[in-house]
Amino acid sequence: ASIKPLEEFPIQESEPFFLYPSAANPQKNHIVLFKAVLDLLARGLRFKLVLTGGQTEQLLGEAPMERKAPEEARRFFHKHKEHLSGTIIAAGHVSERMLTALFNKCIAILMPSKYEGFGLPVAEAFSYGKPVIASNLAVFREQITCYDADEFVETFPATDHETLAGLMRSRLQEGELSPERMQELQNN
Repeated sequence: ASIKPLEEFPIQESEPFFLYPSAANPQKNHIVLFKAVLDLLARGLRFKLVLTGGQTEQLLGEAPMERKAPEEARRFFHKHKEHLSGTIIAAGHVSERMLTALFNKCIAILMPSKYEGFGLPVAEAFSYGKPVIASNLAVFREQITCYDADEFVETFPATDHETLAGLMRSRLQEGELSPERMQELQNN
């Protein structure tokens, strides 16, 4: 698959987007994220969700996926495709340059995982001065404490798409962090 430049993504310059930089593995919990997106769209909110990482394109594809949890997310997407297809963008593997551009331009990083070994995108988000909405996992709480980032991270139970939707809605209403707040997070 070819790697697209950021300009080719169907995102308007003024349109906010969330970034979930994670492969379509079972523990990554894409189904909860897709349900939250559908809830927000039903409330009339407009934004994009960009998925990066291995097999993310397959989450939106026609062919069934081998693993149960990603396949459940894929089926949910197709059941609600008329609503979700204009909002969720699956980029697959992207270059480091593209990932940097996505981190720089997104409104927040999402990490709805059921479990993680470390969760590198949380630490990366902090280095870019980006707020995080993450499932309430011990590994994420450790990073929040380590980086003194309590006020930049919102957490939710990994199975609760309604709370996730509420946190995403709040971030959309609040908008991007100010340059001063981004710098504060980067300096932590």
